[in-house]
Amino acid sequence: MPGGLTARRRLLVAVLLGAAVAATFAAAIENGFSDVDDPRYVTENAHVRAGLTPAGIAWAFTATDAANWHPLTWISHEVDTTLFGPGPAGPHAVNVLLHALATALLFIVLAHATGRDGLALAAAALFGLHPLRVESVSWIAERKDVLSMAFATATLLAYGAYVKEPARRRFAIVVLLFACALLAKPMMVTLPIVLLLLDTWPYRRRALREKVPLFALAALSAIVTLVAQSGGRAVESWETLPAGVRVANAFVSVAVYLRQIIWPSGLAFFYPHPGYVSPDELSTLRVAASLSVLVLVSAAAWIARRRAPYVFVGWSWFLVTLVPVIGLVQVGEQAHADRYTYLPSIGIAIAIVWGIDELVASRATLAIGLAASAVLAVLSVRQIAVWRDPEGVHRQSLAHTERNYVAHNNLGVLLARDGRLDEAAQHFEAALAILPGEPRAEDNLGTLLMKRGSVAEAIPHFSRALARSRDPEISNNLGNALIAAGRVDEGIDRLKDAIAARPDYALAHFNLAMALARRGRSDDALAEFDLAVRYGPDRAASWANRGLLLAARGRKGEAASDFRKALELEPGWDEVRRALDTATR
Repeated sequence: MPGGLTARRRLLVAVLLGAAVAATFAAAIENGFSDVDDPRYVTENAHVRAGLTPAGIAWAFTATDAANWHPLTWISHEVDTTLFGPGPAGPHAVNVLLHALATALLFIVLAHATGRDGLALAAAALFGLHPLRVESVSWIAERKDVLSMAFATATLLAYGAYVKEPARRRFAIVVLLFACALLAKPMMVTLPIVLLLLDTWPYRRRALREKVPLFALAALSAIVTLVAQSGGRAVESWETLPAGVRVANAFVSVAVYLRQIIWPSGLAFFYPHPGYVSPDELSTLRVAASLSVLVLVSAAAWIARRRAPYVFVGWSWFLVTLVPVIGLVQVGEQAHADRYTYLPSIGIAIAIVWGIDELVASRATLAIGLAASAVLAVLSVRQIAVWRDPEGVHRQSLAHTERNYVAHNNLGVLLARDGRLDEAAQHFEAALAILPGEPRAEDNLGTLLMKRGSVAEAIPHFSRALARSRDPEISNNLGNALIAAGRVDEGIDRLKDAIAARPDYALAHFNLAMALARRGRSDDALAEFDLAVRYGPDRAASWANRGLLLAARGRKGEAASDFRKALELEPGWDEVRRALDTATR
């Protein structure tokens, strides 16, 4: 495809490319919710479940839930609920469409900037159809990826229009779109540097001063993000992961990302950080080899910066946009993640496509690029099938990684939920063998023991978990175990700890209400039931038990109302139906 397409034909190509990407990822629409983060972001988030409301919008701009500040992402989830209801199909479809839009816009950006429509199509297709995109698209909680990328590519498009015809109004649009990208995901803080790289090639201009507003926005976003992540205890301490370990893992991870982009095999949902479980993976030889690759490629890109500026720009794009997620500030426990390649991989696609064009004719480059994209599309479809259900995701992680305590723990949770308690216990124990005292595995094993009625055995697991993590869910579980063991006052204290950490924790309010009622403190119990139904209106047990307490206090009219609400949620609850009959006599 020679350069110089008309605007109408270029738009047609963009639409066709977007349609191809949407068709490739369409199978994700049939997938369910993930067991990781989707509950926090959607299924158990009261603000999102309420849909788009003025209160929900206000919350989105003030919340630092999930250790992030990304109000537009929260609002997009609220819009999903309003438009599609509580199911996963609608949010999955939106993710697919946003990714298709970002891919189509990327083609227009590259074609408009370089005039090489064929090369732009090949690069955008390599980006959009790559199996590394599956995690960002198929995981509803990663809406922040696809939403921020849609705004980022729109920012690049607006910047290209500004470069062609500079005007304050045009640059104001660039600033606005960049702000929206940051409000969707703060990883986009490096976008102003990408614009400087594009100034080097293909725009061939120098304009650092005009980027000051963009850098100011990026700095503000970075500060807010660090505060949110620190407040959410998502940032790992330097004592746990020393600087040397972080730097070594960063070098290895960049090399891994480069290999995965070129040869996408062995993909996994979670890659354990060697600093936690496998320090030998950061051997001197491996780190030196990874560093040597990075130094050699960087040196080659620098040497070729005048003759082949696209290589320098593409490689620099890759390195610079990885900086926020490379682990120098460690957020989470992963060594690296497929989703972190979303923006960086564009740089590698540019370097490869324009580099191949130096060696062969442009038509051949397009053919090679589209053939490679077709192969990548097949791999993406296979990876989407892995994401069909959470069990497949975690089993793939176990198959492609070693000492993966997170995958063992998550798989154990799913198996326990299905009643496969023996298998679940084996995975929790495997996780604890890899990382002794790991709080989630301790908590989950304690929960499993409670299901088996082994209360005395469960308590030490909950206690060890709480010693390593102040997660309110662990406090709640320990409180319940202590109450079940007859240590009611201790249990009440732990439930209060859970509520202090999360005031809107409906289950903890319910459990505390039940414990207080057991102690004969009916006034205090009723106050807790009030909070339980306020924060968890979809829990039939809260309505039913508040109704029983109200009925015992002679408030039969109010009790009947609560019983009716419980029956709306669980129509077959015969005990509540009998209580309703008694209250209405």
